[in-house]
Amino acid sequence: MILDFTKAKTVFLKVKHVREEMRRYCLAPDRFDLSIEDLQHVVSGMYTIQIVKKQVAYEGTFVRGLIERYQKSQSRVVIYIKKNIDDDAKRFVAVKELCHVVIDEKEDWSPEGEKTIETLLIEYVVNNGETAQTPSQSEILAEIAAIELMYPYDLRILDAAKLANKETSLQKIANTHKMPEEIVSRSLSKWYQDMAKRLWDEVGFG
Repeated sequence: MILDFTKAKTVFLKVKHVREEMRRYCLAPDRFDLSIEDLQHVVSGMYTIQIVKKQVAYEGTFVRGLIERYQKSQSRVVIYIKKNIDDDAKRFVAVKELCHVVIDEKEDWSPEGEKTIETLLIEYVVNNGETAQTPSQSEILAEIAAIELMYPYDLRILDAAKLANKETSLQKIANTHKMPEEIVSRSLSKWYQDMAKRLWDEVGFG
């Protein structure tokens, strides 16, 4: 799957602005375990939008969270988070869905959430070298934005060195940031770090 570089650059710029706003208005903006409530408050203020989070119980393996937009009132969204998953997964899902508020444009909105997930899985498997369809691309970029907010690039550089020297572990890092271990592992992979470095070099890490 190939992501649109210009769009990815815009996403990183928006993440940078969110980080700046959190430093401006939050009491502990640089805590290792990102405050979901602080992030929600900042995003709500930045985009003048009411954000409601709800936990719901439902079956299914891949869909862990959804965002519902109200067509008659673009100033309100409801985020649904799967209830029967662990707390770290809930945190990551909440941040990812909040990132949709930040990064999505109208062309990214999809009324067919399940179809988007299906397409996303197919594109990951096929890896056909074509630019991802817009809703699928939006899902990937929201995940990337969530990683960059929950586990910032500068901390990943330090942790990568510690991991190489066996001074820490993926589990310890995941516990520190209260995020899923598999997401930490992905964010420390060489391909992800190379991608992030290229984009942060473009917008200036902040």
